[in-house]
Amino acid sequence: MGEDDMQNIEQITARNLHVFSTLMTSHGLKEAALKLNCSMAAVSKTIHHIEQVIGLRLFERVGGRLQATDVAYQILPSIQRGLQQFDLARYALFGLEAQKKHLRIGVGGGALAALVPQAMNLFLEIHPSVQLDLVSKSTQELLNLISNHQLDLAICTPAPQDIAPEILALCHIEEIAETALIAAVHQSDPLSEKNLVTPQDLVGKKLITIYPNSPTTVMLKAAFREAHVDPNFAMSVSNSMNACYLIHAQLGVGFIHPEVLNPHIFPDIKRLRFSPRISMRTYIYMPKNKQNSPFVELFIKLIKAVQNDQRDFYK
Repeated sequence: MGEDDMQNIEQITARNLHVFSTLMTSHGLKEAALKLNCSMAAVSKTIHHIEQVIGLRLFERVGGRLQATDVAYQILPSIQRGLQQFDLARYALFGLEAQKKHLRIGVGGGALAALVPQAMNLFLEIHPSVQLDLVSKSTQELLNLISNHQLDLAICTPAPQDIAPEILALCHIEEIAETALIAAVHQSDPLSEKNLVTPQDLVGKKLITIYPNSPTTVMLKAAFREAHVDPNFAMSVSNSMNACYLIHAQLGVGFIHPEVLNPHIFPDIKRLRFSPRISMRTYIYMPKNKQNSPFVELFIKLIKAVQNDQRDFYK
C-alpha cells in the first residue's frame, strides 16, 4: 500500500462508513436520513465523497430508484464488522466495557407472550448481571435493525413479502416453531359456541387481521378466495396482542397467533380452530457475518428449550 493510498484511507471517517451502512439497510435516502437524523442531501454528499475517494461506484440510479452496486454488497460485511469493533473500542476507552454486558433482543408475534419471557427468566438465573434490552416491533422493523447490527437477535414471524431482498441477505434465519392460526371471538358472539369456523361462517363479520402484507394475511386472503367468500377485513393491527384488545372490545373476529391468547389476561375471548389450516411460523433472526457472543448462543438454546417444553400446550 503506497503513500497515496494511505492518504485516501485517512479521508474516510467512521461517520462516513456509518452513513454507508445505514443507507445499505434502508429503503432509500429518505429512510436513511431519518435514521441518521440528517438531511437526504447530507447522505448523498457522504456517499459521493466515499465514491470519489475509492474511485468506485457504490450506488446507481435504476428506474428512478437508488440501487446498491455489487461493490457495495461486497464491502458491506467488512464495514459492519469494523463499525462494531469501533463501538466496542469506544466503550473500552472510557472503561465501560464491564457495563456493556447486555443482550439486545427483538421480539414480534406470539414469541413475546410465550417463549421470550420464560427464556429471559432462565437466562437471568445463569447471568444475573447481564442487562437484557427488549425491543417489540413489527417483523419488518426488527429485520431492519438486525441487518444494521442494532440487535443481537430477533424472535418473530416470517418476513413480509415486500421486504427488500438486500435486508434478508444480511440476516441469518432459522425456524424454531410452527403452529396454526386461530380465530378468536368475544364470548358474547354466537360463534363462541363453535369449536371450528370456516370462511362461510364469517360472512358479514368484521374481521381483524395482522398488517396486510404479512405472509399470514396473504394466506388468509387466499383461503377466503378459494372458498368464494368475500371477507370484510375491517381492521388490521401490527401484532396479535393488539388484535386481542380489539376482540375484547367486541369490535370483530380476530385472526391471531394462539400463543398470544392468555386466558388469565383475556378470559372473555374464545379461541376457535380455523379451516383451512394456515401455518404460522416463528423464526430466529441474527446479523449475518457477525460472531455470536456466548450470551446469544445461550439465549437461543433457552428459547428452543422453552419451545420444546410447550410444544403440545397450545395445540
